Amino acid sequence: MKSHLDQLTDENGIDACVISGKGTHNPSMAYMTKGAFINEGIIVKKREEDAILFHAAMERDSVLETGLKLQIAQDTIPNYWEITKSESDGALRSAKLLKSLLNHLGVEGTVAFFGTAEKGTAYRMLSFLKEEAQIEIYQGSVDIILLSRQTKDSEEIARINHVAKETGKILSTVRSFLGSLHEEDGYAVRPKGNRVSLGKIRELIRLELFKCGLLEDHPTIFSMGRDAGVPHNRGNDNDFLQTGKAIIMDIFPNEPNSYFFDCTRTFCLGYAPSEVESLYTDVLETQEAVLEEINAGVPHGQLLAKACEHFEQRNHPTFRTAPGTTNGFCHGLGHGIGLEIHEEPFFSLSKLKDHQSVIRIGEVFTIEPGLYYPEREMGVRLEDVVAITEEGMKNLSPFPKDLVIPLKG
Repeated sequence: MKSHLDQLTDENGIDACVISGKGTHNPSMAYMTKGAFINEGIIVKKREEDAILFHAAMERDSVLETGLKLQIAQDTIPNYWEITKSESDGALRSAKLLKSLLNHLGVEGTVAFFGTAEKGTAYRMLSFLKEEAQIEIYQGSVDIILLSRQTKDSEEIARINHVAKETGKILSTVRSFLGSLHEEDGYAVRPKGNRVSLGKIRELIRLELFKCGLLEDHPTIFSMGRDAGVPHNRGNDNDFLQTGKAIIMDIFPNEPNSYFFDCTRTFCLGYAPSEVESLYTDVLETQEAVLEEINAGVPHGQLLAKACEHFEQRNHPTFRTAPGTTNGFCHGLGHGIGLEIHEEPFFSLSKLKDHQSVIRIGEVFTIEPGLYYPEREMGVRLEDVVAITEEGMKNLSPFPKDLVIPLKG
């Protein structure tokens, strides 16, 4: 049976794929190497043939983790040392080495290139190859590796689920700490009366991530009050925790050079004002309605339309009825998750009328409806991650959704 990547190369008329660059912060390389820690390499995959990783001799042990066919670049690329010694321009040196390798492998036809490089460097390399190598450079709009990554196998879902379970431990620790605080003059304080800053909570989160062997690729969102009413406001570290204020905690850790997870919970310390309770109920009921709608074959846009409909029926503006609004439901419903925190599928405005984009088995994505009213000093978001398996939808976020965290005394 052809792999998904082979099917996509056939469908898009691609004869070979070349993935190059560093092994870290390079999702296409991480996908092909299963996240192995290699410094740099070149992968060449001809259509319906096994991929080969060309690597430095010093990495001959670490590359064994990739499971790929392996060849030492210095021993394989014709004129490797001659090119390396004579060409001082880094971009041209890489392009000449790559040309020599592709000629040696007999790569012909249309070649798609993937990896990470500064745009100017990538342009110069591809321009050289277009002129000097006997190949056509794929310029189609379909990123076949990104599309291949959109559906995960059982091993990939298990790795995401592992991060999910560790995230659950961190959420539990944070909630326990917050629940150990007392109320004093409208603030949540330690037993001796010391106020607690949002920055201290962020420090606690970082410490717990470290204990679990996870990374914080972007700073965790921990925002309160007015800041919680702006979706990507990360919160002010100098603010002190207040009781009765809506607090949004959005955490998105990942294993080193591997898979991400994403989870948002909203809570109030001590008590929740009726306005926040009402907002929270609307978000929770909308999320539950969308989750019930999820199944393989359902258009992605149908889920977004369902969320908009629920919010509009409750008199909230949405970006469907009020494009550009910064109040109400003003962002997408969710996004795929994997080797990047945001990847396909995206549940954005462009999907509303796209009936060809449907949920497929193997997709892992977030469902994160939210309502935002910064002038009223509140915002609410709830985010779960779901995986679509042969057995149906599996929610990877079975974490508490209690709005109120009671305080001591």
